[in-house]
Amino acid sequence: MPLSLARSAGAQLYQLDDAGHVTNLTFTMSCNCSISPEVSADGEDDSPMIRQQSGCMVCGAPLDYDRVFSRQQCCFCGRHFEASECCEQGHYVCDACHSEDALAVIETMCRHSRETDMLALFSQLRQHPSVPLHGPEYHALVPAVILTCYRNIGGKLGDSLLNAALSRGSQVIGGSCAYSGVCGAAIGVGIAFSLILEANPLKADQRQVVQNVVQQVLKELAQFKAARCCNRDGVVSLQKAAELSADFLPVPLRAEQWLPCDQHVRNNECLGAQCPLF
Repeated sequence: MPLSLARSAGAQLYQLDDAGHVTNLTFTMSCNCSISPEVSADGEDDSPMIRQQSGCMVCGAPLDYDRVFSRQQCCFCGRHFEASECCEQGHYVCDACHSEDALAVIETMCRHSRETDMLALFSQLRQHPSVPLHGPEYHALVPAVILTCYRNIGGKLGDSLLNAALSRGSQVIGGSCAYSGVCGAAIGVGIAFSLILEANPLKADQRQVVQNVVQQVLKELAQFKAARCCNRDGVVSLQKAAELSADFLPVPLRAEQWLPCDQHVRNNECLGAQCPLF
């Protein structure tokens, strides 16, 4: 390169002497330090948490339940809630964060599914890594399964009803089976039947049917003297929903595919041989 052109480039081009030293710039001692992209400026680790499938969603430790609510901070969103549970290490995850990823997966899979057997679709959804072993996700999963299979088997269903089912189901608090005395799976059946039958608080016939359905599903679940198991309660609820659909729905539902339990090793509170799925 001609010397005149090199000089015209100024600091954009290093000019070297015979020893290889830069002659057109002055350097001072410095470092090339920077903050790791995984660590924020305040020193907190911002890398994504790996969600555990069982126990605490943060660390996998067993959960502790209290009789009364106390102020807890969600480890994922940072918001504060009045809640009665956290893990042995003090971690708390709110219902919204616990369910967020799973609800998106449930909606997508159900919207595109052509499955007509509720137990088969229930199993497919449970196999997705975003759906944990237990949690409030199942309160929305159960009605989503019912509506999807009802649509696929020939029932008339509006496009917006799946979202309505997910919205209603996600409002049922975690632990409702014990805290409110009504399992979220039973409520999920009620939500689905309500949407199919277009029930509302002013329609006497539909209101009675929906309450009767929930009552009968809950009676089945209450026969088990056992800690919560979302797999067991979901399967039993869907089987009862299929039975009741013959009397109450325009198109009967199917729950015929038998799927033995695949999680008893991971479920510390498993009922064992007394469980119908074991």
